[in-house]
Amino acid sequence: MTMTDELLRVDDLVVTLPTADGPRALLGGVDLHVGRGEIVGVAGESGSGKSLTALAIMGLLPGNATRGGSIRFDGAELLDLPERRMRSLRGSRMGMVFQDPMTTLNPLFRVGDQIAEAYLIHHPRKGRAVARARALEVLRLVGVPEPERRAQQYPHQWSGGMRQRAVIAIALANDPELVIADEATTALDATIQAQVVDVLVRARDELGVSVLFISHDLGLIAQIADRAVVMYAGRVVEGAAADEIFEDSRHPYARALLASRPGSSAPGTVLPTIPGQPARPGLLLHGCPFEPRCRYVHRSERCRDETPHLLASQDGRVSACHFRDDPRMEVGS
Repeated sequence: MTMTDELLRVDDLVVTLPTADGPRALLGGVDLHVGRGEIVGVAGESGSGKSLTALAIMGLLPGNATRGGSIRFDGAELLDLPERRMRSLRGSRMGMVFQDPMTTLNPLFRVGDQIAEAYLIHHPRKGRAVARARALEVLRLVGVPEPERRAQQYPHQWSGGMRQRAVIAIALANDPELVIADEATTALDATIQAQVVDVLVRARDELGVSVLFISHDLGLIAQIADRAVVMYAGRVVEGAAADEIFEDSRHPYARALLASRPGSSAPGTVLPTIPGQPARPGLLLHGCPFEPRCRYVHRSERCRDETPHLLASQDGRVSACHFRDDPRMEVGS
């Protein structure tokens, strides 16, 4: 991928928050990129740093947080932008879909008015008639039936899946180049999940929107994403084409995630789990953060003493494992 094909590039992103025990780096050097018109999935357990990465990209971190490294959007360094310019990017060229639509939508205002307001914030001279027409347009795009009638309703009159479509419509109202979907399907059943995924794919196909799709479900990411990265303890531990990670993951943590998915084991057998507790970002001083939970047959003192870096394997895939090129690598029982 050339620089002109890249829309978003994150290099060595570090996010530090103050604690009672001193500053703690909750992101320990995240690297990822999203091409134009590409869907990139980000997977990992709760606490792995997925949502924090999204908030850092959007400039929505708490005021006491500090960021280091680089976040470049269309060639511009976002960490250097003043807040006024960052606000002009959010909602216009960069949109975000949050996990819970009921906390995103205002229960006191009609759905159509909220979408129109998102458009007017960035196009104040267009007028409310144009904004209302745009609201109906994006409601049709995300597959809302009878948009004229549904736009007049309040959020509580919409189902959970329909509310998530409304939140996606808000994110798309200003024709953004990038949409970050942060666990946008987590609270939905499988049928509604598939519908929401279809909406995001349609936005990419019809509008050319790039999507950073954050989920704990690698299987869902395999359905929607062109490429995927797996995060653990505030770091990226593997990155490759989504189907490659799903079919032939190289990092023990990614393999353990896949093995613990419902439906991944034979009927009647106990669902595998990942032993131990997730590592707490910022507390590891040396060694592999996944080492205490790893079932990898080649565990060694190197894993305990030396932190693996995110490097390319012989086939170009990236992995933060000391045994990334070992053909015998497998996850033990």
